[in-house]
Amino acid sequence: MTAMFMEKAHNLWLTVVTGLFLFSLLLCAPFASTAASPPLILHATTASYPLAGHLDILEDKTGQLTITEVSAPASAALFRPDPRLVPHFGYTSQVYWVRFTIDNEAATENRWLLELNFPLANYLDFYAPAAGGGFERMQAGAMRPMSIRKFQHRNPVFPVSIGGTGKTFYLRIEANGRLLLPLTLWTPEAFAQMDSRRSLVHGCYFGAMMVMFVYNLFVFLSLRDRNYLFYILDIFCFALFVFFSNGFLIEFVSGNRPVINTYAPLNTALALLAGLLFSRNFLDTARNAPLIDRIFKILLCVAVLFIPAFFVVPPDIWKRVIGTAAGIASIFGLTAGVVCFRRGYHPARYYVAARSFRVLGISSFVFAANNLLPTSLLTNFGLQIGSILEVMLTSFALADRITIMRREKEAEMLERNRLEHEIVNISEDERRRISHDLHDGLCQQLTAARLRFSVLKRKQAAAGGAEPELTRIATLLDDAVNHAYSLSRGLWPVELDPVGAIPSLQELARRLSESSGIPIEFSRQQRCENCTSRHIIQLHRIAQEALTNALKHAQAGMIQVGFDCCGNGIVLEVRDNGVGRSAEAQSPGGLGTGIMQHRARIIDGDLQIFDGESGGTAVVCRVACDVIKEQHHDE
Repeated sequence: MTAMFMEKAHNLWLTVVTGLFLFSLLLCAPFASTAASPPLILHATTASYPLAGHLDILEDKTGQLTITEVSAPASAALFRPDPRLVPHFGYTSQVYWVRFTIDNEAATENRWLLELNFPLANYLDFYAPAAGGGFERMQAGAMRPMSIRKFQHRNPVFPVSIGGTGKTFYLRIEANGRLLLPLTLWTPEAFAQMDSRRSLVHGCYFGAMMVMFVYNLFVFLSLRDRNYLFYILDIFCFALFVFFSNGFLIEFVSGNRPVINTYAPLNTALALLAGLLFSRNFLDTARNAPLIDRIFKILLCVAVLFIPAFFVVPPDIWKRVIGTAAGIASIFGLTAGVVCFRRGYHPARYYVAARSFRVLGISSFVFAANNLLPTSLLTNFGLQIGSILEVMLTSFALADRITIMRREKEAEMLERNRLEHEIVNISEDERRRISHDLHDGLCQQLTAARLRFSVLKRKQAAAGGAEPELTRIATLLDDAVNHAYSLSRGLWPVELDPVGAIPSLQELARRLSESSGIPIEFSRQQRCENCTSRHIIQLHRIAQEALTNALKHAQAGMIQVGFDCCGNGIVLEVRDNGVGRSAEAQSPGGLGTGIMQHRARIIDGDLQIFDGESGGTAVVCRVACDVIKEQHHDE
């Protein structure tokens, strides 16, 4: 039984091994039959040829191989064909050799341009067959000065002469980062036309980004809103990333100073930091989503750490990690926007749409680079298209946020004004109650006491003469009664005064003048017989407070009160010839000025307190009057 089981197991094992061997032969058969990619055949009617499907790749693990070694017949078997539409190698520090063969059988054009539409490779050496044998070497790369290039262009472009058949070319590439091989052979005329179209698209993109940058910069300088600061940093860093990724930094800035390109990737860390700061502050995650806010803080710390890490971590590893972090941050920022919007934060609606376009742009770029999407205008310019739409929608988002904040502040101001009016009404009601209590309580009691004391004084005089002390007490009682009635009168609401608001103010000036001994002049120019302005109560209280301050602190010899209807409003003036504001400021108190300013704000009045030209202090309050406006309209 055991022997039978062992025999079946042995047969099963042989079957599995045989199947795997045959399957491996099947997999290896295509590679054995295609040891080299087919040559590129040039035709008379075609002006450009992508080299996809015609490339053989050799990975130089030591980085020490020379053109003599790789072009030797013994090295031919080391190359492997690469059938991908755009050969890509991810983030790598390895050296790669590319081989391709071109047959010019029917084309009349012998002068061609070989373009690598990837400007970020550090070192490139192109070897073209020389007429006398051997190879002609042409150099390019981001870490080499522009002056050594035979063809001055932001992308590595090599002029080649192709006559006859079977010419084999070699390209040595050392990227030390992300590596793509979108190689294309162009006629000079076709390349010039294509480059002109590309430049037009890039010019429109950078022009639009500059306009949005300047616009948002002016808005920031006007509003001082730090969201705009973080946003313009985000625009600048992202545009600079596109500027560098497309080779414009190499062409216009660092051409003969390639060391600048060494530090250019740091912009990616700054862009990541600016994007996170903007997203966190715009979404106000500290209030709307505390958990997400904590994650944002962690990502911000990571973004900051990328800057010192740049100087100690190998470049290919640093670029791979920060690329992953940027993708995670973009998706997380989009998720945070959705969460905040679902929690009722309405400005997040434009933010979500804007970040969606950025994520789509980045995704199309990455997917095309990894052959998951076909190469097209959309994928080639996905970053630019996505970022332009993102910038426009984010500007809408910021404007929407400001609009919502303004509405909230307006609603808050309306509520504050309502509460202030309610407080004033309560204050007037309390004045009315205290006035009634004084008039019906204390004043009546003091009057009764004075009458009873008068009776007692007359009896004492009839009995044998009044004492001088009784006369002094009678005088004190008279003063107390008058003072109590004066207090009651001062607290009586203006709108309940039967003589009207302005005569009431005039009566107030008269009584204060009598009690203080300081002359108070009152003048008025009214359009209405009896002022019906809805602001008259607050103006009366402002005048009352100004008179009280002048009597207590100004050391004035005379006070002038004016009430004039002029233009479309009312002007109230209280002037004295006292010591002025500087001396008054040394006096204890200061609450009266604040009360006057508060009452002026309630009625949207313009209150000014200043030193007079000939000394003293002037209090001037100007306020619009609906009654006067209606009279002007009728006229």
